[in-house]
Amino acid sequence: RSLFTSTSSYTWFGKNFWVPHFFRYPKAPLSGISTVTGEDRLMRGVLFNTRLAGGTNAEIRKRNYAFEVYAPLTGKSFFNREREVEALTELLHKKPRLSVVTGPVNSGKSSLLAKVLKDISSDNKRPVLYFDLRQTPFDTVNSLVSSLNNAMLSWLEQFQKVFTKYEIRFKGVTFTPVKETSMNSIERLKELFDAMDKHLPSFSVWTGTKSPILFIDEANRLQSLLADKDGHVALKNLFEWFVTNTKQNHRFHVLLGSSDSFFHLWVEEFVGAGRTTPHVIGDLSKDEADRFWNENIICNIKKSLPVPSFADVYRVCGGNMFSLERYLDQYNMSNGKMVPEGFSFVKAEYARLFLALVRAGKGWSRDQLITVMEKLLKSESGYLFYAELCNEMGADVVDGLIEHNLLHYRPTNEYAYDLPDYDGLNAIVTAEMPSSVAAMERLLKEIQKKRN
Repeated sequence: RSLFTSTSSYTWFGKNFWVPHFFRYPKAPLSGISTVTGEDRLMRGVLFNTRLAGGTNAEIRKRNYAFEVYAPLTGKSFFNREREVEALTELLHKKPRLSVVTGPVNSGKSSLLAKVLKDISSDNKRPVLYFDLRQTPFDTVNSLVSSLNNAMLSWLEQFQKVFTKYEIRFKGVTFTPVKETSMNSIERLKELFDAMDKHLPSFSVWTGTKSPILFIDEANRLQSLLADKDGHVALKNLFEWFVTNTKQNHRFHVLLGSSDSFFHLWVEEFVGAGRTTPHVIGDLSKDEADRFWNENIICNIKKSLPVPSFADVYRVCGGNMFSLERYLDQYNMSNGKMVPEGFSFVKAEYARLFLALVRAGKGWSRDQLITVMEKLLKSESGYLFYAELCNEMGADVVDGLIEHNLLHYRPTNEYAYDLPDYDGLNAIVTAEMPSSVAAMERLLKEIQKKRN
């Protein structure tokens, strides 16, 4: 449905439901960045809400996208996370590489990455191509070819502007889009990549910090291509093209963003181990969350209401920026009557965990899920080591809980500062989001009460 209609369709445990658009933040325009948001729809600064890709793939249907909403990006809404901004900027100033950036839902990954890309590409400093797969239907090979076909024209236009700005001598970039022919979709895709390779400037043209960047947000939705009969071959070709132009020829960066815990492992199935680098962006640290709450949030409280205790708010929101914003919205709407346990995110997580207990037997038992919740609540660090939990529960059980968004997997701590005791040497699992911890506490209290 169009962005301008009143509702959007989502899937929750296999059932469709509708959510009004006012529950979602609009994505802010990215001036100077080519944004591709739909098949054959290439516009700068305008996003279309077409349809969610991937509804036919069993693995994709497991994912709950209901909480994958847009976080604020520009102006006063953007909260400057200096360490992450500096680290990501430094990463993109190195030789081009294939990088996968994951992190908790609503942790601000998209906003942070988009802000960094906007800053380093403004005033034609660097060519950046941005695909938002929340909006772009890459669920068939033909849609992939069509979107890439149009996108390359815009990207190469940016190349020319960068050349002009820095007076780079180059023979000129000309690109003829792949036309509709009798060729099958895979042949068209290969022809497109061949055409791009002929016209992409070599690494020697770019002096370090000017190399182009291709950013795909919610890249886990590329998995929906597997529903197409040629999808696996198309993905293999796509990732091989990424590797060729990053690790081998250093022509441009490829940055893949996702909230899917295991996405970097899925990518490695196509490119091989060691050919991509995983990074994690976490929620805000407690100190940052306190500053964000005091500088960006409580200024919006109703004048007649007392300011909620940050300790109470942090207990149910953690450092998740979107949760902190929504908490104050609901506190205002309730005229200050809402208690932390009444926050809608806590109630939604409680409902998901309760259903997971009811539906136990599909990959985990009721007792196993209860044990995991108890372990997380007892953990002073807020996480459990993935390998240790697998040894105790079995890898299939733990992976099932992760795939169904009941746990969140972190392979590293790079760019993540919300778990200060985590050294990043071993993979860990946490609750799916901070509100999940409060929901677990409530659910376990009720279970214990019934046992007594």
